Amino acid sequence: MENDIDKQTKSSIRAAVTTYEGLLINQHLGMADQLWIFEIDADGSHMIERRQTPPVGTGDERWQALSGILHDCSVLLTGGIGERPLEVLSAGGIKVYEAEGMIED
Repeated sequence: MENDIDKQTKSSIRAAVTTYEGLLINQHLGMADQLWIFEIDADGSHMIERRQTPPVGTGDERWQALSGILHDCSVLLTGGIGERPLEVLSAGGIKVYEAEGMIED
């Protein structure tokens, strides 16, 4: 039987991050043309891929599409986010955190 420590070590989450260079959380979601996807587990985090964001200027369609693009991510770390994208992504089950600083932290 697995204990809680074994379950923790085998579990991981995916986080999408708005970043210009892959080191800092330093970009507003509305300005991001791509999101960096990180896998986070008991050993730390590592970048696994970059995903293009939907085109700007499409309103709610953009945020709905983004929610679909992030279907396997449970968290979005961003330097800033508007009210409507926050509502749409949260309704899609993505926890959004506005933050600044090193991604690794």
